Amino acid sequence: MTPYLAGHARTSILVPALLCVLGGCAPDPAAPTRAVARAPAILPLRSLRLYETGVGYFERSGAASGRAITSLPVPAGHLDDALKSLVVLNAGAGGKVGGVAFASSVSRATARVRAGLPSDPDQAIGFRDLLASMKGEKVTIATRASRVPVAGRVIEVTHEIDEVALRAQSVRERKPGEGDGARPDPKRLTLTLTLIGDRGEVRVIEAADILEIQPADPAFRARLDAALDALSTRSAQNARAVQLLGDASGQITFGYIAETPIWRATYRLVQAADAKADAELQGWALVHNDTDERWAAVRLELVNGEPDSFLFPLAAPRYARRSLLHPDEPLSTLPQLQGTTADAMWGDHTDSVGHGGGGSIGYGSAEGHISGSHRVGVPSIRMGATSVSGTSVRPSSVLAVGNLAELVQASGVENGAFFTYALPGGFSLDSHASALVPFVSHRVRTETIALFASAGASARAAVRLVNTTGQTLPAGTIAVFGSAGFAGETTLDRLKPGERRFLQVGNDLDAEVTPKDAVRREESKRVTFQHDQLEEHFLATTELTWDLENRGGAARTFHVGMDVHRNAKITGTDRVDFDEAKGHPIAIFDAPPRKKTARTFTVVEGLSRATTLGSLASKPVHELAQRPSLPAAEVAVLAQAEPRIRDLEGEQARAAAAEKVASDIESDLERLREHMKALGGDKGGAGTAAGPLVKRVIDAEDRLDQARRNKETASREVEKKREAVREVLKRLASR
Repeated sequence: MTPYLAGHARTSILVPALLCVLGGCAPDPAAPTRAVARAPAILPLRSLRLYETGVGYFERSGAASGRAITSLPVPAGHLDDALKSLVVLNAGAGGKVGGVAFASSVSRATARVRAGLPSDPDQAIGFRDLLASMKGEKVTIATRASRVPVAGRVIEVTHEIDEVALRAQSVRERKPGEGDGARPDPKRLTLTLTLIGDRGEVRVIEAADILEIQPADPAFRARLDAALDALSTRSAQNARAVQLLGDASGQITFGYIAETPIWRATYRLVQAADAKADAELQGWALVHNDTDERWAAVRLELVNGEPDSFLFPLAAPRYARRSLLHPDEPLSTLPQLQGTTADAMWGDHTDSVGHGGGGSIGYGSAEGHISGSHRVGVPSIRMGATSVSGTSVRPSSVLAVGNLAELVQASGVENGAFFTYALPGGFSLDSHASALVPFVSHRVRTETIALFASAGASARAAVRLVNTTGQTLPAGTIAVFGSAGFAGETTLDRLKPGERRFLQVGNDLDAEVTPKDAVRREESKRVTFQHDQLEEHFLATTELTWDLENRGGAARTFHVGMDVHRNAKITGTDRVDFDEAKGHPIAIFDAPPRKKTARTFTVVEGLSRATTLGSLASKPVHELAQRPSLPAAEVAVLAQAEPRIRDLEGEQARAAAAEKVASDIESDLERLREHMKALGGDKGGAGTAAGPLVKRVIDAEDRLDQARRNKETASREVEKKREAVREVLKRLASR
């Protein structure tokens, strides 16, 4: 039985401390599962899968015997997840599961309202609020004055004025000449409870005299318990028994998801003394058991994948809002003459005669982006990036020089949506404990290198890593160890089987690459026309010379990033690689120890230069038609297009002149109108000061109309000339 609520003197500190803390949801006291007396048997946890999205798949199985109650211990905060994902995998031989039962969840505000307490979850609850929640309830009270409990129903809880103390206060605080009126000090208000006994007697009991008070209705006590549960700081973490219904027998298996800490990966790369030898990659996973249950010999799987998951409020009862319909005339639920008379309602009207009175009822709701050869003056150049107004340079879709990205020998392969790492044997971990467990141990192909983002950039000590594990490696930190111990650390992004990464782990002070010379030449190969763009496809050949210096005592391999398009070929280097992550090729040079050498190599790119039809000029087209490397048929088309482009340029110049004339007339007309407005407008005749201005305005308007017609005519001629150019250029092959 629920114990008595203690007297005001003993509970004014304890009760608010229990009731005023924040919490989650509480069990609904009306749920029938609260009446289960015997503790249900917990279905053992057998398997657990942890996902990168912060959820875990829990699988429980065990023997069920007939109608024996079996339960799944789910924290209250995870109950919604469990209910929307619960799946029966095995219902036992010859048995069936009829459903699951659980104590309904209610919010803090709902639990407080049901217990008759203030609904604001942040409002403190005092002894007076507890007493007020019992209005209308039958209670038994033990007081200081009488050890014999008093039984009855609570009528009201009020603050009464201590008249004797008030009069004494008034006498002490009265000043000479003041009247006897005194306002009650709130400290002088006495909390009282009005009770009607079983025989109809009415008692007024001071709260300070109450030693114990016990509600007689068990349902009220259950509602108060629910409010306390809802306000508990651990209400969301407390286990909630989800009980299985039905007549299952034999082995039974259930699965469900619940919120879990994400598992994270961290790696160790242990290299051999030989810079090109395979290294040992160790992958460790950090897992956390944040439940109140110890994991004992659980089959643990770590899933490298991100299934969609969401939160959805499912466990707590929900109520729909209905429209309130009422009679057109407001009607009261109280008798009109209850506690009054018609005369009292009418009033005395001693000063005047009239009508008065009235009221209203309110309702509320809430809704919830050069031709020839030349020597480049700046040693460091950006390959294939030349552009001028109206012209853009990009990889050619016609000239195939090579695909540097094909240097990647193996590509990542995914086996399905997820990659699962199963830990061998049973995994055990205490509740609210964490562990670092190995999930990968494999030799991988590595090479220690000096990495340069570009020629002239500072060198970085790096490792070229190829994922030869056959497994997808999730993102994580990675610490690199070599013959000298710790070499540095960095992060590793998600890496599929066969993919490679360049891991930068520190600064390399003994390696340097300095650009020395660069000579570039272009050779036009094709001309095409499509989408109103004239495209010149050309080979850009750049001869580069770099100084390489290795100040170290061992031979080194320099990897230098190059800003070159994929449609290119690089010759003269020792090797070429491709950085998949950054999308650019890497020139590789073998650098002998303690030596400075000069290396010259060549880059050939297949590029295209596109010029829009509106930006075409006859001189560049004439120069393009003189290129001997272009096919004769395409040169012929360009030769036919050149005079038409010249005509177009002339018409465009005339259109621009017409545009300027119209604009000048508009400006002049606006100025004349302002002058005329200052002289009184257009009302003056020829003899007034405004007369000459009126004539000039009219002449300007006529000239503007003609200028606009000339402008429109010029625009139409421009479009005709442009269409003539377009018809000729269409003869160029578009592929």
